[in-house]
Amino acid sequence: MTTTKTKYFLVILIGFGVIFSIYGEAPPPALPHPVSVSGVSSGGIMAQHLAATHPDRINGVGLFVSGIIQQTAGVSATPWDPLAALFGFNHNACKALLSMKVGVEDHEAVLRAIRQILDQTAGGSELFKNIRFFVVSGKADQVLHASLHSSLLDVLSQLGVPQNNIFAHVVPNMGHAMPIRITPGAVLGEKDFLHPGDFDGVGTMFKFFLNPSASNHLLNANLEVLASEFLILNQQDFVPTGLTAKSISMGTEAYIYIPKACRENKNNCQKIHVALHGCEQTIEKISRRFMTATGYLKWAEAFNVVVIFPQVVKSHSNPMGCWDWWGYTGQNYATKNAPQIQTIMNMVDFVQKKLMSNDGTLSP
Repeated sequence: MTTTKTKYFLVILIGFGVIFSIYGEAPPPALPHPVSVSGVSSGGIMAQHLAATHPDRINGVGLFVSGIIQQTAGVSATPWDPLAALFGFNHNACKALLSMKVGVEDHEAVLRAIRQILDQTAGGSELFKNIRFFVVSGKADQVLHASLHSSLLDVLSQLGVPQNNIFAHVVPNMGHAMPIRITPGAVLGEKDFLHPGDFDGVGTMFKFFLNPSASNHLLNANLEVLASEFLILNQQDFVPTGLTAKSISMGTEAYIYIPKACRENKNNCQKIHVALHGCEQTIEKISRRFMTATGYLKWAEAFNVVVIFPQVVKSHSNPMGCWDWWGYTGQNYATKNAPQIQTIMNMVDFVQKKLMSNDGTLSP
C-alpha cells in the first residue's frame, strides 16, 4: 500500500439537545469488539456483505431502509432479461430491480447464498449470531417492497441471530430515507433521502451498539461547540492491486472523522464505525450532508468513535452511485475478495493500526 496522502478541512459542530428513546428489547451488555458498520439502502446491503464476509471483525450492523444481502438469489428470471441482454446489462441487475418491487420469492435460496458467504470464515455462522443488527424501515417507502422489512428480520432469525441482538423499528410517514434529528440551522436538499423527525436513527443505533446502559441524562445533554477535522484519504491507496478506484466505481476520496478526545489521546478511542451512504447520496449529489446532517459526527463525539465514510461514484455500470450488491464489479462482489469490500476493510485496517500505534495521539 502506498503512503496515504492527507489534507484537512474544518467543520464546526453546534451542539444541541436530543430526546432519546429506545424501541425494542433491552440488548445484552456492550461488546468489546471495536468495529461496527451502517448503511442506507444499497449501503445497508453492503454493510451486510461486510458482516457476512468478516463476522470475526464486525460486531454491529445498522440498516436503514435496506434490502437483504443476496436477495437476488431468491428471484427467478425477470421479464426484462431479453431487453437487458440487448443493452448489455447485468442479469443480476434485473433481478435486483425486481426484488425491490416484489420482495423475495425464495427465502431458502437467500439463506443458502448467505451461508456460502459465511463459510468463507472459520466459524462464520456462529460468529454471525453475535452481531447486533439495527433495522429501520419507512412505513411510506415506495422504493422497497413492504415485505422486505419482515423478510430481513426472518432471515436474521433463520441464521440464528437472537432476538435481543436485533433492534427493529418502522418509522411512520417516512419513505425511502434515513431518519435524522436535524441540526438547528441545517438545510437539506429535496432529494437527500434524509427524513427529519423525532426518531434519531444514528443516536439510537450507537446506543444499541456501544453503550446500552448510557443514561438519558448523558444523551440528552447539549454537546459543546467543537471544531474538528476530517482526515481525507486517497481511496486509490486502499484499492486491491491491479485495480483503480474508478474501475470499481469508487471516488477519489474517503473521509474519516476523528473526535476531539481521540485526537488528544488515542487511548480514549478504541471504537470504529463505517458509515455507507446510499444510492444518490454521493458527495457529487448531496455534498457532505450525509456526513454532517445525519448525526454521525455528533454521536461520534458522544461515544468517542472514529467514523469512516467511504465514497462511491456514478459510472456506466452504476448510474445511481450505489454500492455493489448485484455484481457490477464482478462475480466475486459478495466474497472477501470483492474489490469494494477489500477497499473498505483496508481503510479499517489503516485506522486500527493508527489506534494501535505507539504514538499517544490519533491525528491525521
